[in-house]
Amino acid sequence: METGMSTKPLALVTGASGGIGEAIADELGKAGYDLLLIARSKGLLDNVARRLSHQHGVEAETLELDLAGPGAIARIETALQGRVPHVLVNNAGYGLAGRFSAQSRDKQIGMIDLNVTALTDLTYALVGKMEEAAKKPSTHRRGVINIASTAAFQPGPLMAVYYATKAYVLHFSEALNYELRGTGLTCLAICPGGYYANDTTQHCEECVGGCSLCTAGNLLSCQSCRTDSNTSVPYYKEIFNEWCVVDCEDGEFEVLSDNSCQTCSAPCILC
Repeated sequence: METGMSTKPLALVTGASGGIGEAIADELGKAGYDLLLIARSKGLLDNVARRLSHQHGVEAETLELDLAGPGAIARIETALQGRVPHVLVNNAGYGLAGRFSAQSRDKQIGMIDLNVTALTDLTYALVGKMEEAAKKPSTHRRGVINIASTAAFQPGPLMAVYYATKAYVLHFSEALNYELRGTGLTCLAICPGGYYANDTTQHCEECVGGCSLCTAGNLLSCQSCRTDSNTSVPYYKEIFNEWCVVDCEDGEFEVLSDNSCQTCSAPCILC
């Protein structure tokens, strides 16, 4: 980032190329923070940076980076060029659905590397400097924002590792917030529910609502969409056929008043 050019506070946001990360970056830009946006998708990231810089009159720099890769922290420190963020947003992460023993080992370990290790490592690299910087008065709030999940509050069969990583994020954040009392910093854990973060063109042509793969849907519903425009429904069907005791025809489920699946002979994990 360019140093000596801006007197605005800085916010560093990971996973900022879309979804929750982009939304938080938007709000921070609106509040007058310069932005360092980090993600693996350079094209999407650059588009977000240009939009936010234009809309809010702040500097918005980008860093294309795999946070779980070697040397990630060193590259971030180089990009900061001595600036200390007022706000660190740890949003980058991913999840997998399916039986633990049937999923790729590398993808599950990679999930821990990103959701847990990279988040912890980046926080450790910056929070001491942020504490020192917080000794100087500022009109802007300072702190760490970690994206956990409603998954953090209970175990999640068929998403066992993902739920466990989010439990870590929540408990780490709560403990760190306690330790930061009196420093001028806070640590906040955000626990959003399920949503579909990718391009909205990837949902179904005829949506009846409640599909976890639609932006209008609710992840905690067993109702599905009936027409597939891309690859959403086959994936949805594959996962839900595994969750349900019986093989539901065409991947369609009827939601009853008690939120159970009519075609299942036992409670569904999402009911």
